[in-house]
Amino acid sequence: MKKTALLFCVVFAFVSCKKYEFEFQGSSSETSFYSQTVDDDFNLYTYLPPDYSTNTKYPIIFLLDGNWYFEGFTKELNDLVQRGIIEPSILIGIGYQENVGEKRFRDYTFPQNLEYDIDNGQADEFQVFLKDELIPYVASEYSTDSTKYVLMGHSLGGLNTLYNMMQVNSPFSRYVAVSSSIWWNNAYLFELEERLSNNVIDLPIHAYIAVGSEEPPSMTIPNEELIERLNSRNYNSLRLTSEFFMGASHSQVPMIGFKNGIQSVLNQ
Repeated sequence: MKKTALLFCVVFAFVSCKKYEFEFQGSSSETSFYSQTVDDDFNLYTYLPPDYSTNTKYPIIFLLDGNWYFEGFTKELNDLVQRGIIEPSILIGIGYQENVGEKRFRDYTFPQNLEYDIDNGQADEFQVFLKDELIPYVASEYSTDSTKYVLMGHSLGGLNTLYNMMQVNSPFSRYVAVSSSIWWNNAYLFELEERLSNNVIDLPIHAYIAVGSEEPPSMTIPNEELIERLNSRNYNSLRLTSEFFMGASHSQVPMIGFKNGIQSVLNQ
């Protein structure tokens, strides 16, 4: 049975909730990774949970915009793991070594929009990098559960997360898309969603989509429409959770969205 939830939350409630304090455990590291497909060097930020063991297979969370979100989300993930709310998981933050803003447009968007004077629209190449280069590398380095590969992103990163979700050959089975920039190129993502619905009879994934009420209509309306579209397809195996954060702006949504999202897609 498909499980769908639309939750309305007040931002101040997040701040006032009791906070459990745990000493940070686990380990983190940073390395460089060259992609032949993209022809660029990426920064990989890695978090391993406490008591990491090669005898255990772990979910892998691939976090876009690792330059910005890895450090903050590592603390949230460490807290969730220590409290037993989610199972121990590995976090891989994908970041850039320079020109972060420009390269996000290059890799996270699709198709190309000629109105922009910077490279954009190469999400197809970035997806090949994820599927054929990065995931095999991570699987060779760590003990992974291939049934629990999560892709997570915010804004343009959320758009890229949804882009991957619309691909029949995606290696991910779980998606956390927060404040996704579905508006890109006249909301072309809806064409991908329509194409996907014509090519599959079921969608066996876990997905979480969130947006804040104080974001512009160009952000909120397409996200709400996507949720309605996915629900209307009646995919038997789709597990979709959505949240609408009352009073939250674009910059306030990411961390609480990531934290709620990872609980949703790993615990469903």
